[in-house]
Amino acid sequence: MTIVIRKAERTDFEMLFTISRRTIVDNFSSFLESETLQNWISKDSMEQYFSDNLDNCRTIETQGILAGFCVSKGKTIDLLLIDNRQQRRGLGAMLLGYVERELFRLDPELTTDSFVANQKADAFFLATGWRAGEEFEDTLTSRRKRRYSKIKPADQEEDFQ
Repeated sequence: MTIVIRKAERTDFEMLFTISRRTIVDNFSSFLESETLQNWISKDSMEQYFSDNLDNCRTIETQGILAGFCVSKGKTIDLLLIDNRQQRRGLGAMLLGYVERELFRLDPELTTDSFVANQKADAFFLATGWRAGEEFEDTLTSRRKRRYSKIKPADQEEDFQ
């Protein structure tokens, strides 16, 4: 299986939209209102998000097909999605590990957050070495979120390319 991790490009927008829509609806509809989901996955909203964050978006491809992406903002993992059709293959962990190594060059402690009700994300972050922190209310959705953090490992190579 050929896997490529690379910086996202404008030509990826349609696949980024498709993966986002499918994955957000499938995974978040059990705990977020339909109106919130529809606002998040609207073409305008997503186009703005990816335009604003293209430089900090990394994609993962398997066999030449875009399987997921990760957007970072500073030392924070803002959004990590793997297409539901590609999950449970280790791609999320590979992509997250790649982005972590990039970000650890800038800061020794990384953060992310996830909805408390998102049990799949909770299990994923804990399994990849993140530690759960405080809970807080998300101002956009009024739902509880949990903050996660990860400290740069002492043996992390400094010369990541």
